[in-house]
Amino acid sequence: HVSATSHHSSYQSEGAGSSTDILDLTLPDKNAATEICYVCGDEFKKGLLSFIITRPTGGKMPYYPSLVYHSRPPRSRPMDSAGRVQCCDECVVFLGKQWEQFERENVLHSDRNFVLRKRHSQIVDSATFVCYICALEYHSSLLQMIYCRPNSENEPYYPQIELSKPPPGASPISGGMVQVCSLCYKCTREKH
Repeated sequence: HVSATSHHSSYQSEGAGSSTDILDLTLPDKNAATEICYVCGDEFKKGLLSFIITRPTGGKMPYYPSLVYHSRPPRSRPMDSAGRVQCCDECVVFLGKQWEQFERENVLHSDRNFVLRKRHSQIVDSATFVCYICALEYHSSLLQMIYCRPNSENEPYYPQIELSKPPPGASPISGGMVQVCSLCYKCTREKH
C-alpha cells in the first residue's frame, strides 16, 4: 500500500473498497439487535462495541484523529460531538498495538500511519472470477477480457490460451474471449 503522510495521522485500509463504491450514509436502527463497527464495518451484537477517541484528552489515552476522514460504514453510528466512535474489540486491539509501537518509537502524531483492520463480512461487492490462465480467483475489479481466437475487431488474439485445459471454476470461452486477471492480461500481451 502507498502511505500518504499529511499533517494529520493517516490511515491505510487493508480492505479498501473500489472507486465504484457508493457512499451509504444509512443511519443505524436504534431498535436493532446489532451494531456496526465504525472502523471495519463488521456487525456485532448490541452492547459489544466500545468507544475510541479521535482527539487527545490530555492524558496518555490512545487517539486516532484520522478516523475523522474515514468513510463511515453503512448503518454504523456516526462520530459523536466528543469525537468518539464505536469500535469492535478486534479493531481496538489492532489500532492499540500500532499506537503502542509509535509511542515506543517516539513517532510524531503527524507522522503516524495507521492501518485499518480489514472487514470480515464482505457486505460490499464480493463478485469474483477465476482467471483462465493462472487459475486463481480474483475480485471482479481485476477482470480483463482477452481474445484467444481471430475476431472481427482485428484485436490481437492468443491461440495458445485455448490449447490448455480450462481451470476449474473459470468461465468458458465466449465470443472467442476468456476472462483473465489484469496481471495475466498484461503478461500475455507483452510476451506475444
